Amino acid sequence: MKQLFSLLLLFVGALSASANSITDLFGTYTFTADMSVTELGQQYDGKFTNNCEVTICADPYGIYLASIEGLAGSTKSGLKVSSYENNRMIIHNWNDSNTGNFDGPIYFSTEMGYNPFCPDAPFPDFAPTWDSYYKVINLPNFTLVTVSDYDAYEGQILATFTNCKLTPKDKEEVEIIDLSGDYQYIPGSGEYDYRHNTAWANDFTFTLEKTKKTNNGEYAVYFQYPSLDPFTLIGTFDGHTLTIPFAEQLLLYINDTQSLYLGDYDGFTVADIVFNLDSEGRLINSSGFSIVRVTIYSDGTMGTDKVQWFYNGYSEKIAEEPVEVSGNFSFTGKYYTPYDSEGMDRTIDMTFTPWNGDIYVDYFDGTVIYDLYYGGITATVVSNQPTVVTIPAGTCFKVYNYSPSDNQFVYEALYDKDGGMNPIEITLHADHTATINECSIYSYDFMTKQQGDLLGWFGENTAVGVNTALTTTPSAPHFDLSGRRISPSTPGLHIVNGKKFIF
Repeated sequence: MKQLFSLLLLFVGALSASANSITDLFGTYTFTADMSVTELGQQYDGKFTNNCEVTICADPYGIYLASIEGLAGSTKSGLKVSSYENNRMIIHNWNDSNTGNFDGPIYFSTEMGYNPFCPDAPFPDFAPTWDSYYKVINLPNFTLVTVSDYDAYEGQILATFTNCKLTPKDKEEVEIIDLSGDYQYIPGSGEYDYRHNTAWANDFTFTLEKTKKTNNGEYAVYFQYPSLDPFTLIGTFDGHTLTIPFAEQLLLYINDTQSLYLGDYDGFTVADIVFNLDSEGRLINSSGFSIVRVTIYSDGTMGTDKVQWFYNGYSEKIAEEPVEVSGNFSFTGKYYTPYDSEGMDRTIDMTFTPWNGDIYVDYFDGTVIYDLYYGGITATVVSNQPTVVTIPAGTCFKVYNYSPSDNQFVYEALYDKDGGMNPIEITLHADHTATINECSIYSYDFMTKQQGDLLGWFGENTAVGVNTALTTTPSAPHFDLSGRRISPSTPGLHIVNGKKFIF
């Protein structure tokens, strides 16, 4: 009981500290309310309740920001949250996913009990609100109704719920995965999901790249849309939703007679581009956005239209081609020591040698380490990132000090940037270069197995290596990510023979 109480305090503490994102509210809650059941509602005894567990979680299909499951004992897929702002969750359609809910013809309705199927009946947004003072989510009063006449203005009230609230129980820990990579936008298939019969493309590509504030979920988003110059925005990811705001009048193109701006789905030139992560790892576009054209006519008048819009589409990561993990790499980067804050260049050579299905590092920083590790350090290719290889932290690679009297060796050993045991990542690029991420070097007593003093570290965006054994220049035609043929001398990401290269 004490442990459960501690967990509850942790959950409430996390919520009270911040509910800036919908994912801050993910978890289980206890629903309580004052419930008044009508005589008709007594026929449905046991199908609804004013005391039950409710879950707020991600929408597995990525269409909505979140789903509220189990409210008042409902049994189907839940109330779908379309937006979240100022601690308020906005649900437009009270019964969007609840038709036939509660194992019977029972539907959510307003306090007045209107028929949810009548188009003339007033149904404002259902807006549960997080109260940071009392640490609960307050819900509007509502009713449950059944409907015998679908054309009627009012339903038949079964129960009325007032003083409704959700009290935190257990917080869901949302895993914030790394979204870095290149993405292809796939348009929706509906009639209004994009503008048909136009030369303006209905798809595009973009790249997500971590910024220095990535611990806060921040990414640089590099857009490439055919026929327009690339442009960059900054987005934030909370584990479920990637939100990319853009400022009013974000100009994409201009000449003497027309200009192009980024706009929302309705053509207004200030909004957010929103992608929700679904269970398959795709980014579902839930907000819609457009390219807006402003034209100045010869008579001085001005007209506005949408040349293309994007809605109900999704973006998926462009598959990375595995890069051959073999050869001699020479990494050079800025190296700092406790006595040299300005840093100096240091070069580390490394050799990857495939053997019997594994990959070994058998040469490191001027030292053959084959014998020390009975064949070398085993490198591991990251399963879902075929261009990333890791080597274990704690790897000894060079003698730092030797005591002949007791045959005691102290080595230089490689650790993560904080001196810990997280694996050291090396990203291999298709142009046969590589990057080793931030890491540190400590002394290590091989006899006592003790980590010693910090000797130095490689700084941010550490060392760039060149594979001297595999430097070849592709001779096939070069294309960019949108499929346009480009010159081999153009800097950037190229597609050559279906594979990606950086030039």
